Amino acid sequence: MFDWFKSTPKKEAQKALRSGDYRTAGDLFKLLGDYESALHAYVKGRLYQEAAYLCEEIHDWEKAAKYWERARMFREAGETYMKAGHKNKARQMFELAKEYGRAKELAVELKQWLHAGEYAAKIHQYVEAGQYFFKGQAWDRAFNISELGLKRLEKDRAERGHLPEWRREYIILSKIAAASAYRMGQFEKAGDFFLKAEEYGKAVDCYLKAAVYDKALRACIQSEDYERGLEILERHPSAQSNLELAATIYFNTGEYRRAAGLFMAIKEYEMAARSFEYLKHYNDAAKLYELAGDYERATELYIKAENWVKAAELFESIGSLAQAGTYFLQAGDKERAAQVFMKAQMYFEAGKVYLELGNYKDAIMCLQRVEEISLDYESASIMLAEALLKMKNPDVALERLNLLTEKISHTRNEPHVLYLKARAYEMKENYEMALKIYKSVLSIDVLYKDTSERIQKVQAKLEAQKLQKSDQQNILYGRYEVLHTQNINDSIQFIRAIDKTTNEPVLIKRIHTKERIDVSPTLRVQTLSHKLLASLTETIHEGNDVFLCMEYHDGMTLREWFNKPRSVNDAIDLGIQIAEALSYCHQQNLVFGFIPPESVYITRDYIVKLLPWESLLGLKIPNLHRYASPEYIQGKRLTPASDAFCFGVLLYEIIFRQLPPSPLKFPDNIPVPPELNSLLKACLHPDPTKRPQSMNQLIEVLGSADIFEGMVIDGRYMVEKELGRGGMGRVYLVKDLVLQEMIALKLLHGDILSNPHAFQRLIKEIKIARKITHPNVVRVYEIGSFRGARYLTMEYV
Repeated sequence: MFDWFKSTPKKEAQKALRSGDYRTAGDLFKLLGDYESALHAYVKGRLYQEAAYLCEEIHDWEKAAKYWERARMFREAGETYMKAGHKNKARQMFELAKEYGRAKELAVELKQWLHAGEYAAKIHQYVEAGQYFFKGQAWDRAFNISELGLKRLEKDRAERGHLPEWRREYIILSKIAAASAYRMGQFEKAGDFFLKAEEYGKAVDCYLKAAVYDKALRACIQSEDYERGLEILERHPSAQSNLELAATIYFNTGEYRRAAGLFMAIKEYEMAARSFEYLKHYNDAAKLYELAGDYERATELYIKAENWVKAAELFESIGSLAQAGTYFLQAGDKERAAQVFMKAQMYFEAGKVYLELGNYKDAIMCLQRVEEISLDYESASIMLAEALLKMKNPDVALERLNLLTEKISHTRNEPHVLYLKARAYEMKENYEMALKIYKSVLSIDVLYKDTSERIQKVQAKLEAQKLQKSDQQNILYGRYEVLHTQNINDSIQFIRAIDKTTNEPVLIKRIHTKERIDVSPTLRVQTLSHKLLASLTETIHEGNDVFLCMEYHDGMTLREWFNKPRSVNDAIDLGIQIAEALSYCHQQNLVFGFIPPESVYITRDYIVKLLPWESLLGLKIPNLHRYASPEYIQGKRLTPASDAFCFGVLLYEIIFRQLPPSPLKFPDNIPVPPELNSLLKACLHPDPTKRPQSMNQLIEVLGSADIFEGMVIDGRYMVEKELGRGGMGRVYLVKDLVLQEMIALKLLHGDILSNPHAFQRLIKEIKIARKITHPNVVRVYEIGSFRGARYLTMEYV
């Protein structure tokens, strides 16, 4: 206990001071309120912390800060310097205390950018550090710290995966590094970091300053600024040394030809192929796709280029034999197609092609290999029979056809199977069996192939056999055995006979004339072959008679047919056939100018057989001059328009049952379509230049003259309405009465198919079209014939 009587606090403080107990002295002086003595005691005793506290109590912040500093308590010193208003000193204290965040804040406030950058770097705030160094124009330090920050970010990302803030910081640091490098004149580095910052335009500028053109081009490609890339290539030829980059630029700016050359130089075949494809050089593109190993695309382009052979060869090389065979067929190389089909063991397809080639031996070999379980067995058997008949082997053909009917009681091709059996029996000269089977064919399909004509021939052969047996000796010129004669008028007689050299029936047209004539013009007729012509086999001139020997058809002359009941439609059908026959003759440069009804023969199947061969001899037959054109009568040069006149006379008489009057007029009691009246007026015009110049024009008009709503075309398609007409023909909306569906029917113009080669091309193109099934392509169903005109049936859209 303090003894106040013996001593006082002040004395005790002084005593402690003298004894070196500075803490006690200071505390006592402080207790007495003698702060100056207390501060003196603390300082003397190096008790700077207590001194600092004492100064803070008396709000002497500057001294307090100094004593905190002497006490090496730098954080407290910094705080106190702040209170004293000495911010720079406070920054220094925070730096010593490693309070870099506080130090950074003060450095920023004081705009001491280098210090701020250092502090930010110490606490790994690389973005701020880079920004502060950049502001302080310490470009190298800004660059280095940004590069360090980027490496750390890349490491963190690799270790920790996706970091939300990663991209923002990465972009900022890249920009700082780029800008710093640019200020230091290191343009290539600047470009690299602008590229990382995705500032492609600035990157390109920097690379151009550094003359690093390949990097400039790569930046253009990365930013898809291909136009600028093209500009660089044009301004700096050395930039083209990097062929890949230059090619990419050219490709993306539409310079496909230049791109293709460069891509080929660096063996980038796929890109070179794409370039050629854009240039529509499909063959070149396909070759390069082939080099690149993209066989699928290569075949597509070969097909697009219609290079069927290359497409087929490529399909064959990759083992797609079915497709290879198909495209060899498309190329017209049937031999290779058949070989490929054989290699693929597609015996039906191979046999079918060999049959088309006329290679019946190989066709038979292939078709015999088609197994019974195959869906093509029936068709293969029929083709095999056809090939055997071609090889003059009717016995084996019959055996195969009988085997087929045993296995398949009702074949899809029953009429054809019967027809082939009949042909085989006919070849075996078993005419009675052949006739019986031919009649079975007609019971199924009355218009099947040439069955009616074959029946006539078989009947004639049977009759010939009977005549031979009865030793009939009515022989004409030692060759023709006369069976029947028919007098048409005083000048014309028809003789039905058998040619003893061939045992075939013939029709002989005997013409009595008093004129002296030259029969040589008929010699060229003997080379003609057409379904609507009665083929001329021989011309005999004896005395006042000319005998025109032709193939035989059972029927009547047009003169006889005039007495039969008929409709306008019947007249049109007959007229179309006559026009078709004349069209063929005109193609062979044959013009008649004189066509009487006796020169038109009509078979029992209502098929026209034209035989106006006597007109080639210039004969003037009495009572028939009304059927001659004015040019024929006057002996002037004949043209197809002359036959148009003759055609008009015949058609007028067919329809109105009388010869055309002069002046021309039309009876009111027989209504006809107005198109027919116009056609007859044109044909019968006195001036040949104003008549139709082509039979195909007549066929076209006749083919559609009476097509109206509700009529049925070809026994199957009922017309709903006309959809339109154009250069190819007329299109109708029709109802398929078999399938009960609405389809489109295009009736083709006659001029289009006047050339047989054009018709064969059309057939070929239709076959190709029928193989295409695509939602954007109209499907083609079939091709048919109506009144001599061809028509197509198609999908109605």
